[in-house]
Amino acid sequence: METTYENFFEQRFAAICTKLDQSGAVGSLSKEFSQLKNDQARVQHVLGLPAVNTLLQLPPLKQQKSSSKATELRNAGNKCFAQKRYSDAIELYTQSIAASASSVDGAGENSNGNELALALANRSAAAFHMSEYKACLADITLALKHGYPEKMAYKLYDRRGKCYCALEQPDSAMASIQEGIRCLDMADLGAKKTAAWHKDFTAQLQVCVGMDKMRNGTKCDDVKEATNDDTRKPAPCVSDGHKNTTFTSLSDHCEVVFSPERGRYLVAKCNIKPGEIILIEKPYASVLLPEYRWSHCQHCMSRTISVVPCLHCSAALYCCEACRDEAWATYHRAECRCLDLIFTSGVGKFGHLALRTVAMETLAWRMEYKQKMDAGEYDGVLDILKGCNANGKYVADDYNAIYHLVTHSQDRAVHDLFRRSVMAVFLTRCLQRCGYFDEIETTGDTEADVIYIGGLILSHLQLLPCNAHEISELQLDRNAVATSVSVEIGAGIYSTLSLFNHSCDPGVVRHMYAQTCVSRAIKTIYAGEEVADNYGVHFALQVKAERQEKLKSQYFFTCACVACCEDWPMYISETPSTPVWKCQHCRKPMKMGETTGTVSCRDCNSRRSVSDCIETLTNINADYQKAFDDLLRCKVDLAQPALLRHLEVLDELVSLPWRDYSSCQEAIKQCFSILSNCYNLSAK
Repeated sequence: METTYENFFEQRFAAICTKLDQSGAVGSLSKEFSQLKNDQARVQHVLGLPAVNTLLQLPPLKQQKSSSKATELRNAGNKCFAQKRYSDAIELYTQSIAASASSVDGAGENSNGNELALALANRSAAAFHMSEYKACLADITLALKHGYPEKMAYKLYDRRGKCYCALEQPDSAMASIQEGIRCLDMADLGAKKTAAWHKDFTAQLQVCVGMDKMRNGTKCDDVKEATNDDTRKPAPCVSDGHKNTTFTSLSDHCEVVFSPERGRYLVAKCNIKPGEIILIEKPYASVLLPEYRWSHCQHCMSRTISVVPCLHCSAALYCCEACRDEAWATYHRAECRCLDLIFTSGVGKFGHLALRTVAMETLAWRMEYKQKMDAGEYDGVLDILKGCNANGKYVADDYNAIYHLVTHSQDRAVHDLFRRSVMAVFLTRCLQRCGYFDEIETTGDTEADVIYIGGLILSHLQLLPCNAHEISELQLDRNAVATSVSVEIGAGIYSTLSLFNHSCDPGVVRHMYAQTCVSRAIKTIYAGEEVADNYGVHFALQVKAERQEKLKSQYFFTCACVACCEDWPMYISETPSTPVWKCQHCRKPMKMGETTGTVSCRDCNSRRSVSDCIETLTNINADYQKAFDDLLRCKVDLAQPALLRHLEVLDELVSLPWRDYSSCQEAIKQCFSILSNCYNLSAK
């Protein structure tokens, strides 16, 4: 019977709690645990409990690779292929590829180096029939690399030539066809079939020659081997001269400030227009949700149909060998053997991300960091600069920035901290099983190393729910652009992004390019105003009571943004009537009721012409409607700039909340969603 890990941690934790309850010592243990002052002490306490040591032993690990399983899955894919169910075939071929032992590695049950090559070749055929030519080329390259039988290789070169023809790259096509002709000499086809293949190859060569002539003899540049990298949407960039000099992921139009009540947060140094980039940041660590592992890269999270397997496990797949190798060199070697267990045990995305955040650096690096902390190297730093490196820079790939994010330990209930501590022990044991603690010669106390690493994981388990961010992808239906929604595909920890405070009426919106986060202004943010993000509860979608409850339970604060203080209505409750006009001097709301003449400001008594406001609004509405129609037709290049101009005028004209303003914001968000991580459902 196959080993199952489903909800392993949850079941073990429940058993531990039952055992402790039966002992009659829960009260005294809870009191003792509540008095512990740091995460290392909590982990050490949990490690000393007999119930934990008895009930939290890791289960036997599954066989990672199996040629028999790979063959079974490939044969199932062949049946789908024969029925022209190419998407289903690709899914099964991908599972076969994940289960196949590499001819390079040679590991696994009943290892057969050809199984991986055969599955890759078959997947290339399905990709070709779906006109996914670049994916097909990538699979062909890998199939040949992993030992595809030379006597059958003519088929792959034939397919490769047709792909290059479809991509209008005749030079590469001709080279592939000529290689296919060469391979015919090694095929055992018989004279009649060999002659037929020669005829087909010759016809293809003539097509390529015709394509070459159409280019008027212009020689193409050498074509690089196609990989899935070619399909990624590049993230925008901010030039070095416009970056914040201390917080290097931020625009120089923002600065970070600190107050004892609100911690660190961002304010605008100058007026920031809608659409302006505020932040571009890669995560320190990230995880892909398990349900997307067959369709997305485990490392960079790009969508691909030609995933490349880990050489050692069947749980991790990548968009290319470069991502696979980089993942192994940084963190995957420390989770590889236990990844299936981590996916299904019940620790969730934050449990996995807590472990991976530790695994990003070796044990030797972690112990060196501990020595610096113990020596007080980071003591005496101003609150606003906590997490900066030795050069005074706050950078995305520096663990010190992650370490100094808030955990809210003091706000958590004893049971919550105890559960996270037991989870930290479980995840530390996963690291032990994967050899994380074996990478260096231990010169000190091994138990102390385990306690320290377990304490770091516990800190991460507390800070991640308050600081991690989802990585999402738009599921675009071109026939229903307005209602197309984004789905969460992963989670990442972004040190600078974590410094943004929340507002139920945020000033920025986040979009992901693979796993790179780009935050843009979604309204005009005036100099001196806070630059606020949104933590998942928006005034337009939830009533105040729901928002406050969510923020208090997960983030441990009571929101006092304008939308909460004034209890703004939800979008569905707003009426599309004439808006409340905005004062041109103090930007506060004008008095309501007047429809002609002038209206006065509630605060500074300045006056404004109502007819001028109505005329301006009327004049811009035609362009707004056209831009909205362009968006519905997916003409984002036309819609986006017009919508941003419209919002900028509204910022000078109307006070919030106003339904049409919210509609314009949502349209702009959808434009940016289409330009970032976006999957066209019609391409299925």
